[in-house]
Amino acid sequence: MSVKERLKKYGQVACQISGEEPLRFLNLCRSQNIRLYGVQKKDEGYICAMSVRDFFQIRHLRHLAGVHIQ
Repeated sequence: MSVKERLKKYGQVACQISGEEPLRFLNLCRSQNIRLYGVQKKDEGYICAMSVRDFFQIRHLRHLAGVHIQ
């Protein structure tokens, strides 16, 4: 198993969500069974953690909600 495959299977990433509709993005993630951990409200949006596997699946949801993920 390659390093990239291991990261996708076991890893987590921290994300900062900001932009037009961060709450819509969180709701879209929930509707697609994408798990977000430790969601906290910050000045310009939200911070959370998600699995690397889920991170690669949120591209379409990002565009629907008009958010930026850092």
